Amino acid sequence: MLKWVWVASMTGAVMLVAYTASRPTSSVRDLTALLSGTAGTDSVQQFAAVVVIQPADCDGNLGFFAVFERPSLAPHIRTHRVLIQGTSTDTLTLRPRLPRALRQARIELLREPQRALLHAIGHRATPLLLLFDAERRLRYASVVPMTAAERAVQLATITPLITEIARRPK
Repeated sequence: MLKWVWVASMTGAVMLVAYTASRPTSSVRDLTALLSGTAGTDSVQQFAAVVVIQPADCDGNLGFFAVFERPSLAPHIRTHRVLIQGTSTDTLTLRPRLPRALRQARIELLREPQRALLHAIGHRATPLLLLFDAERRLRYASVVPMTAAERAVQLATITPLITEIARRPK
């Protein structure tokens, strides 16, 4: 039974990545607006992460982002921005609940233009993880799953993506 859950989760993750890659380029290209305020990622940290959360997200789902502190990922990823879907007071109340990897990011309220961009790629739930490479291309977009097994599949998907691209010669 667990094998089928894993296969279904992996298939869903692969389909989401493939779907995102096949979206019209205008909506995907516009997503770089979520990285505004930076000229791009630096040479050591190849990926910029944008995370969308809301107060209703449970601490277990937010805890997933602690994986950004793992030695295999930490040198290759920078949490650029945390966008909060909620009210301005939520930006203060959510900060202490965030894992350390997210507390260093710029924490802002999700604005309507950003919401429209996310809606264009099918964003419907939070927490949402978007990974941009050094060239500011969207490489991964997915909701953080609820179960530990699904989170393991997501980690198994993003780790090789991040580390393989980071190892490529410039």
